[in-house]
Amino acid sequence: MNSKSLRGILCLLAAAALLTGCGSKPPLPGGGLSFCASSELRTPSPWIEDLNQTSASSAANMFDRLIEQDPASPHSFLPSLAQSWEVSGDGLEYTFRLRTGVEFHSSSFFVPSRPMDSSDVVFSFEKLMRSDSIYYLNDHELLRFPQQSGMTDLLKSVTAPDRSTVVFRLHRPDPSFLRILSSDFAVIVSKEYADFLRTFGRDPDFFNSHPIGTGPFMFDDFREGKYLRLKRFSHYWKGPGSGNVRTLVFDFTDIQWRRMIKLMTNECQVMNSPAVSDIEFLEGSRDTRVYRREFLNEILLAFNTESSVMHNPFVREAIIRAIDRTAIQKIISFDDGSASDAIIPETASGHGAKIVPTVYPFSVEHARQLMTASEARLPLELTVWADRTNLNNEYRDSRLYQILRHELAEIGIKLKIIRMSRSAMRNHRARGRYDLAIINAQFTLSDPSEEIRSVFGCSGADDNFSNFCDERMRLDLERLRTEPDEKKRVTISREISSRAVEAMSFIPLSRTQDTYVTRENIHGVQRTQNEGLSFMNTVIGSHD
Repeated sequence: MNSKSLRGILCLLAAAALLTGCGSKPPLPGGGLSFCASSELRTPSPWIEDLNQTSASSAANMFDRLIEQDPASPHSFLPSLAQSWEVSGDGLEYTFRLRTGVEFHSSSFFVPSRPMDSSDVVFSFEKLMRSDSIYYLNDHELLRFPQQSGMTDLLKSVTAPDRSTVVFRLHRPDPSFLRILSSDFAVIVSKEYADFLRTFGRDPDFFNSHPIGTGPFMFDDFREGKYLRLKRFSHYWKGPGSGNVRTLVFDFTDIQWRRMIKLMTNECQVMNSPAVSDIEFLEGSRDTRVYRREFLNEILLAFNTESSVMHNPFVREAIIRAIDRTAIQKIISFDDGSASDAIIPETASGHGAKIVPTVYPFSVEHARQLMTASEARLPLELTVWADRTNLNNEYRDSRLYQILRHELAEIGIKLKIIRMSRSAMRNHRARGRYDLAIINAQFTLSDPSEEIRSVFGCSGADDNFSNFCDERMRLDLERLRTEPDEKKRVTISREISSRAVEAMSFIPLSRTQDTYVTRENIHGVQRTQNEGLSFMNTVIGSHD
């Protein structure tokens, strides 16, 4: 289909669905920008949300962290709310000296009486860690950031010797601790605001749904499943920046073609995760600009080794050999990218190792022989749990399931696919009856160790839906947690990835790109460490 035909179809769809034409609809009044986000938020508070681009983007724009990752050097860090820090010789104590004069946001009912100090930093972390805090959530399935980063088990205490100093003490040395603190989700919030709400009888839910931070934008309004509206913070400690966005709206639009229509009709000026089949049109359009990044997300198939059927190694190997990963990549991604042959992307600091083709090459005939050797009764019906936001694209989701059903039917296996949210998968994992799970592993470019420890973890409070963890894996994970040398961490990560494939607990299915699109007059959108989007320096220009 040529670009002119596609544009015509988009206009017709827009007219029917949105009752608007395909002209140049102006953005929000008063320097407003709308971001059509692919995932909705349950709350604007990033310490509760699942880790995805929407939550990372909201966190990056509303809040600050103690330190930031240096964009020019992924293994270095820059001052932020902390202007300096020291690490003890044994690696167990981190002392931060805070910046002075940093103002918190205000609201129609709350005006802070003081700038940010050490009590706010202590509160920001203790609310995640201390069970005697009213802001502590008993349901730790909600606390994705502290859980996935390992901070819950790592952090021993946070204390404030004085108003400008904070000391973190760890249970054990962990070279990734600074990276955890630089994450989009390690945000600092106002203790004074929390105390104020308690005085007036407000519960913690209100604190989470109406957050107060120190970032370049401040909370204005939120409707679950609909939108999050922010407004520019005029007293931001970094200064006004170069951007001219005064109102920032997150428009939660999980259906891909709707995001596309809103972008083309200028109802949204930025969107993420376009359909791969639409990228050629978007790149050729004078109205839009496409920004793509290296492959960082792996779609993984986990074998539940505690399932009576999946406990059989012949069945697991048969499934691996029956799946043509090259065909999957071509069909669902239209040749955009490469076949996924490593659990950890090679672009993630060299941690990837191409191991699948050499260990278990694609062979339907060999797969049939393995099914015969397994003595499984055919047809064999398997239950698959699939993250419903896994590929963030309904078309690709359905195509992936279609391909898997077809390929495994060739060896006598029927699939019953149940789609649910990642949080539901975690909630039901302990008592759930599933044989396979499709998950999306999001590795950071700088250091994939956090995701490795979650996907292959042995704690039972992670995303290891294979439920596999032998002594070798346990030791490797512990080595990864404590090894300070980056090259050795790369080696350990590869060993963990190789062990997962050798044990037939995980295999990669497909790889996706981090892509976002803007209108042609939008400039200066910046990616953050966790693939969020920052709009502090974004400029809304005039149309060409």
